[in-house]
Amino acid sequence: MKKYELNYEILLSKEIFDHAIHWFAVAKFLKLIGEECEPERLSDYVVGLLKKKFSFKDMIKQLEAILDDLAEEFCIDLWKALIFEEWKLWDGL
Repeated sequence: MKKYELNYEILLSKEIFDHAIHWFAVAKFLKLIGEECEPERLSDYVVGLLKKKFSFKDMIKQLEAILDDLAEEFCIDLWKALIFEEWKLWDGL
């Protein structure tokens, strides 16, 4: 997989983490592990890690305690969503 460096500054300045990514993560947690996982609380946790500029690999390590073998799948989808949101900003959408 080709490495892609997120532009955390632009994502933070446009509050992408608090809006689009928060709701993406809620939906993904519901799909992966269901309602009992407190998806909004987990999403807030992930958003907090992103605001601290956690890398892809560090995010996987941090989430393995919660998601076990689903951590990598979650992070791949999360990074796709982050890249998409960043590209939308660059394209003025």
